[in-house]
Amino acid sequence: MPFLARLAIEPTAPHRRTWTLLLTAVAAADDAPDEVLTHTGAALVAEADRLLPLLDDPDDEIRHAATCLLGHLPADCASAVLAALRERSRVETSPPALAGVTAAIGRLAPEGGRAWLTRELAADRPAAARAGAAWAIARYGLPWTEEAGSAVVDCWRDGEPVKGPWHWSDSGMLGDIALGVADVRAVAAMLDALLRHGTAGVAARAVAHDRCTAQRSARPALAPLLACAVDHPAPAVRSAAAFAVDDVLAAARLAADSLAARTAAQTDALADEESTGAVFVRHALDALIRIDDPRCRICSPPRSPTAASPCSTCSTNAAWPTTPPCSPPSAAVLEAGPDPSDPWSHQEHHNELVELSLLLRHWGEAAADAVDDLLPLVEDGQHWAVPALAAMGERARAAVPALRRAFEAPASPDHVRADCAAALATLTGDTTPLEQCLARLVADGSADAAARLVHQHDLDVEPLLPALRALAGGRAADTDRVAARLLHETTGETAVPLRAAAHTLERGRIARAVAEAADLAGRLGEAVRGLVPRLRALLGDPHAGHPAALALRRITGEAGPLLDECRARLQQERKGTREWLAEPEWLAETLRELGADAAGLPSALRALAEGDHALALGGTWGAQVRDDERKRDRLRRLLAAHAASAR
Repeated sequence: MPFLARLAIEPTAPHRRTWTLLLTAVAAADDAPDEVLTHTGAALVAEADRLLPLLDDPDDEIRHAATCLLGHLPADCASAVLAALRERSRVETSPPALAGVTAAIGRLAPEGGRAWLTRELAADRPAAARAGAAWAIARYGLPWTEEAGSAVVDCWRDGEPVKGPWHWSDSGMLGDIALGVADVRAVAAMLDALLRHGTAGVAARAVAHDRCTAQRSARPALAPLLACAVDHPAPAVRSAAAFAVDDVLAAARLAADSLAARTAAQTDALADEESTGAVFVRHALDALIRIDDPRCRICSPPRSPTAASPCSTCSTNAAWPTTPPCSPPSAAVLEAGPDPSDPWSHQEHHNELVELSLLLRHWGEAAADAVDDLLPLVEDGQHWAVPALAAMGERARAAVPALRRAFEAPASPDHVRADCAAALATLTGDTTPLEQCLARLVADGSADAAARLVHQHDLDVEPLLPALRALAGGRAADTDRVAARLLHETTGETAVPLRAAAHTLERGRIARAVAEAADLAGRLGEAVRGLVPRLRALLGDPHAGHPAALALRRITGEAGPLLDECRARLQQERKGTREWLAEPEWLAETLRELGADAAGLPSALRALAEGDHALALGGTWGAQVRDDERKRDRLRRLLAAHAASAR
């Protein structure tokens, strides 16, 4: 730390801003062990006097970075730092540095500096100081006032008060303010004023999708604002609004008329897929489909001046699949295939076929008129078409010859062969191809794929038991415990699975393999009591902790470790550091195993499902609200099932 501090303050040292920001990252870190944070904090306090002169450095960038460093120093030196910051605020002329001074004071003394921050909001102060004060008030939870809202509107109406990157914020000052102000009505009023009177760039930032993502009660409250933004005169703002309402369906319903009218008037914008108009049309169509509005039946544009442009065949009575196509390709495009002169056209063409096939699979028998269109894709190795044909049932029997040819083709990959075998079993009742696939997978050592095939189609593994035992008893770290679990599930054998679990638990270095071995140990029950010490050693592990606790519950009957691991996962979900509830099967299994011992978990789950704070959000950017709603629905169903089983 002394070495870095000397580099930061030495006028002739290279990369001084880098060293200052590195010190800032160290000062702001909170994810190290307590003893490390204690030593680091003490080292920073020892260097505080040496670092204070950075506020008077002739380099604007150094002063800007210094505000972030000094604002994150430990509380032991806050008094001296605050005095230096207030002194600097009287003479600072650089907008990023001036806003940083205000932010630093707000962080070091949010309550004690409230009066000072309020004075900084005054109209006679520079815009950067007012913006920094508003940011600090919102960021550090101080009471939000009309004066603060007015300062934001004044500062941002004509553009960004602090241009370029600002070290205090990754998402931008205005975005942080919109997220930090507790009163969503105050946020709506402030952003509405910026949408109506701000520049196009500011108005686009005032489309508060992030607040809707983070807070459930903000969605209905901000829906009118998002809906109005769809009719903003600036194309960039309309595009941002369409992106937001595509996710916030309460806003899409309010904006439906505008979405439909504007989309019908500019479908030709899709000809240039990168344009702002194309972004608007794609999201507007998607939003109309999601709210089941029949006006989503809008013609897709031709890809060339001579291409025909038939209407989309989307059905508003069917729920949209997880990854919806934005605009189906025209018949001419499908017939012509990818443009060889365009290096990206093949991938684009492939992606459109994949999306359309997924859509047809989702519709199932209702899409059987498309069988003749899918047959050439099967012949061409487009395996996404195969499950779509299987979903169409009896009406797709014309595809059987093509499916057999694809299954028997020597060049067909295993996953294509398995899809064709599954489709043939569905359409003809003949499971022989599936059994052949299973035998091939076991012979190749593909235990994961073999297990999936058995579970999905309830196949008989009796003829393959010798090969399966050999695979389960081997030492291939990626296969033995999977084959061992399959062997145990289908035959009840424990000796070979026990050896596989013990080997991986003792010697495994791959996190996923150790987690699966712990899961296997739990399924073997009393037979693996000798592995209990190793399972206890895995508790707290980010990958294997939960399966180890689940195994201990099954082996010893202990509930404590499993409750602790479950609470830890829910805490990570609540904080947004890990996304555990996207696939909640582990939680359902935990509740089943704990039964009456699941003390407090149902109430914690209800808080996650019904609280105002959104769950950890992953997946595709722009679908976070939908992700949250899907997780809520799963949690509610899981809680209902748990309550029913308890009765």
